[in-house]
Amino acid sequence: MILITVDTLRADHLGAYGYSEPTSPAIDAFAAGATLYEQAVAQAPHTLPSLLQIMTSRYRHGLEIAAAEVTLAEILRRQGYQTAAVVDNALLELSPTARGLMNGFDTFYRNGILDPDAEQQHWKTKTPADCITAQGIRWLRKRDPDRPFFLWLHFFDPHDPYLPPFADDLESLSRKSDSEFTGDIRNTLLFREPKSAAAQHLLERDRRHLVALYDAEIRYLDQSLGELFEFLREADLYDDSMVILGADHGESFGEHGLWMHGNSLYAAEVHVPLVVKFPQQTSAARGRVPVQAIDIAPTIIDAIEIPTGGTVFDGISLRSRKSEPAFAFWGPWKLVQTQEWKLLQNGDKTELFHMSDRAEERDRSADEPSVVETLRAAATAKLASVGVAERDLEPLSSDAIERLRALGYLPK
Repeated sequence: MILITVDTLRADHLGAYGYSEPTSPAIDAFAAGATLYEQAVAQAPHTLPSLLQIMTSRYRHGLEIAAAEVTLAEILRRQGYQTAAVVDNALLELSPTARGLMNGFDTFYRNGILDPDAEQQHWKTKTPADCITAQGIRWLRKRDPDRPFFLWLHFFDPHDPYLPPFADDLESLSRKSDSEFTGDIRNTLLFREPKSAAAQHLLERDRRHLVALYDAEIRYLDQSLGELFEFLREADLYDDSMVILGADHGESFGEHGLWMHGNSLYAAEVHVPLVVKFPQQTSAARGRVPVQAIDIAPTIIDAIEIPTGGTVFDGISLRSRKSEPAFAFWGPWKLVQTQEWKLLQNGDKTELFHMSDRAEERDRSADEPSVVETLRAAATAKLASVGVAERDLEPLSSDAIERLRALGYLPK
């Protein structure tokens, strides 16, 4: 069993999701024999809370997995699985325990600490996708072939700075570009002052150039994933294995005046790819109902039919998910998404988008007050049902808190 998560990967920049640029031939071929979920939602627009929620299948507000919590890897190891992770993200390297993500892994490969104060350590560890793939393959070769395994690979390539190594078109993207941007976006006004007039009047050619660099990073990642899939086939592991491809979050490129990630729950930052190849699956399938990243763990447990030992998941197995809404909670932001509507709350600001409005440009909240109220109540009830403390509900309006009290979810 292999779980692949990619840092900062937007679903709409993959061919399998309708992107017109040739960024992902290997991923597209993988999806042609797997189940692609069209409306997958990340639970946070930031790596740590997103990965913590994936590995525990719990809606979380903290930035650490407590010792008492049980991770997917721990459940699998207790059932005799060999467990290994190969991860690339400085946030997972600066913490001795990777914020609890090491729990349950026999082996946890990651870069060493370069310098906690160095910009390089914080923003780019300089490990290209090929290194993650190679280390994963090495582990697969030396594992015990008579025992089941769980391998988690976390790739970092699409993350800023947008500096794809050895890209086929890097010469034209860098040396021959008419844009002044290099891809090191954190040293530009787009990072320092994204709401400034200058940033808002960014030339379209500059925006396209940054997107092209980002796409080149996806192409580089895709080549490496293609080599991983090829190895799995050559080692007679592909057909029998469950292989899942997902992402921790996406990336904004000027949508709603935002850049990068960690800013919002708009689609640019939380609509992520989720493609699952179940064991022995060879034909393509499509999941059109909203799903969540926290559905990954219960899907794995359901597919291999092992007990959880009493561990409770907030997610739902993708094999049994029907029309339940998807949720995400990030600081003052709350998201509720159905097959038809998406509600966003940011403090006192409420927006409603029809799912046909992929760019989320037309707020329909004033036109559909009953939809807003229904989805808002769903978000409030979901928070309460998963045991979120009242102090974590501070961004909610006083009316919402009173409704929770009336329903018995909070003390009066």
